[in-house]
Amino acid sequence: MNQEMEEFVQAVHRTVVQDGMADYKDIYEEEVDPNVNDYTACIAFYQQSSDADQKRMRQMMEQTIIDTVSHVFGIIDGSSGLNGSAL
Repeated sequence: MNQEMEEFVQAVHRTVVQDGMADYKDIYEEEVDPNVNDYTACIAFYQQSSDADQKRMRQMMEQTIIDTVSHVFGIIDGSSGLNGSAL
């Protein structure tokens, strides 16, 4: 991989994965009403979980972000298909 591509990949990882996880950490520490919607119910569930379970959930969120970015890039470079599109 050339230097520019490596820098791009690292910048995407910092921006999407690392910054995204930092945002989620802040959001998931806020006090919420679990009865507002499914999202706040998920946050409340996270907050009521043990530290070990919270760590596992953060790992799942991070892996989901990584997989999603990978899939989007796969669509862009043509190695993955796009549902409902002839592209």
